[in-house]
Formats: sequence, structure tokens, C-alpha cells
Amino acid sequence: MDIVDQYQYRVVWSPEDEVFVARVAEWPWLGAHGDTHNEALEEIKSVVRLAIENCEEDGEPYQEPLGAKEFSGRFNVRMSEELHRSLALIAATQSVSLNQIVIETLSGAAAAHRALVEFVGPGTVPSIGSLVRMETWPGGHVATVREKQRRKTYMLANPITLEDGTVEAEIVGISGPPRPG
Repeated sequence: MDIVDQYQYRVVWSPEDEVFVARVAEWPWLGAHGDTHNEALEEIKSVVRLAIENCEEDGEPYQEPLGAKEFSGRFNVRMSEELHRSLALIAATQSVSLNQIVIETLSGAAAAHRALVEFVGPGTVPSIGSLVRMETWPGGHVATVREKQRRKTYMLANPITLEDGTVEAEIVGISGPPRPG
């Protein structure tokens, strides 16, 4: 398989530019556009191919596709003392390890993020907006989405990953400033 096909691409419609814009997760500073979804995708793949060729010509390393990387399942996280204390307290009150609390919190946040992306679409969707922030709270997850000049907040509860890999979450509320008259 061609290495260019192993990267994680995202193509979204840009209402401001009236074109499809393509990006690649592993090379966030690269972008391309096209009149159709496929044109934008092919264009970003050409840009990635050129970037790889330039790196090889210069003897420089280049971004490895995320799908080709091996992950150990471990990483170190730096956090404030207050957050560390708060998580330790939650773990103690639930009689589980701090590690288990962190895994459950991150798993829930990741599932909620996937559910929101499936609901509103990745990146910018003209009728909905673009994801600004995803937060995890004790009662669920809160996603803030920018829609033109306004922000909407989606409250998500009970995200679950189904057997087919899709994620479902209950949207328990949507809030945002009222639309002007």
C-alpha cells in the first residue's frame, strides 16, 4: 500500500471559501482545497507526497502515518496539583485506582468526542459549525461548537461504542445564545 494512503485525512466544506478543504492529521500545517470532496482529497494527497519527497531529498525524517505507529498504552501526563488531588479523591471514594479513574474519564471523553463528530460531522459542517472544545464533567461530557459568530453547547450523556465501531451518545441538551431577530 502506498504510504500516502495510510495518513488520516479530513475533508470538509468551507462556506466562507465555497470549496472543500482537506487536511491531514499527521501534517496539520498542510492543506489543500478542491471544488469536490474527491478533488480536495486527491490534492492533499499530492501535497503529502510532495512533502515526503522533499524530506527524503533533504535527508530529513517525515511524519509517520498514525496507523503505522505502535503505541505502548502508556504516556505521562502533567497536571495541576488541584486536578491530581481531585482525581485521587474521586478514586478513593469509588474504591478504585487513580489509573482506573483516568482511563474511564479519558475513554468517556473520547467516546463523546467520536459521537459528536459523527453527529455534527468532522471539522466544519456548514449547517452546524466546528468543534471548539470537548470537556468531561462528572455528569457527562460537554462539547462547544462554533456556528458562525455564535457558540452552541451540546451536553452528551452515556457515550457507548457499539460492536460496529460507531459511537452513540444521548444529547441531553443544547444551549447557546439566542439567534438575532
